Amino acid sequence: MVQIASHPEWCKYEAIRHERAYCSYRNLSSLQFKSRVNNFLILCVCRYLFNEAHPSVSKKHFFFSYIGETILDGTNAEIVGNAFNGANSAFPMWRSNMLYFLICRFSHWFSFVVCLKEKLFVFLDSLYGEFSDFHLAIHDPIVNNFINLWDTYVTPILRKRIDFENFDIVYPAVPQQNNTYDYGVFSVMYMKHWSPRTPIGNLFTQADIDNIRIKLANELYFSHFNTADKSLVTNFFGDVSVQN
Repeated sequence: MVQIASHPEWCKYEAIRHERAYCSYRNLSSLQFKSRVNNFLILCVCRYLFNEAHPSVSKKHFFFSYIGETILDGTNAEIVGNAFNGANSAFPMWRSNMLYFLICRFSHWFSFVVCLKEKLFVFLDSLYGEFSDFHLAIHDPIVNNFINLWDTYVTPILRKRIDFENFDIVYPAVPQQNNTYDYGVFSVMYMKHWSPRTPIGNLFTQADIDNIRIKLANELYFSHFNTADKSLVTNFFGDVSVQN
């Protein structure tokens, strides 16, 4: 797949499609070693996790990255409202345990998680800590904007207000990176494995990331939920010329 992603034409072909979420071979190649994960790939991860365990089973909602970024920016409330309505149609958000928002800010990925059952606003970050300039600038805006948007789009349906003002803001111990390009992979691993009752401080380390990149690529590509045409790969490795 690396060779396909490097080809000027083939790299544009669709590699993964999980219903409305899709990405090209070029996007998938962002899981190569020392590459920064592409936001289109993150969309596919979110949809893959949705299909692996429906929110009615997992009690989790995984929101596309642009939703979390829109909440942080405090713009385009209608986009967030539509996402909340879509999530509620799959499984009511207020009956969920966790709402996951992967966010990219200044080319850095982190996770914002709303834990409704435990009454927590959680930040999972592989590089920046609670008192870093990065988080001092973002945690109040995203929390306040989330509360306002919830009250606008969810509270009227629920007919009861959740007292988010009494939620705690926490920064749990999570595996940390030692470079400037693995943020996205760490964030995907947090999204897949972290919960308030499942500490992941020792689940994996920086030394595991290269193998995790390979595993994630195979997991997404060869998933039975991936409806993209895989003949380009099968033909490539079967020494059959690709028909344009």
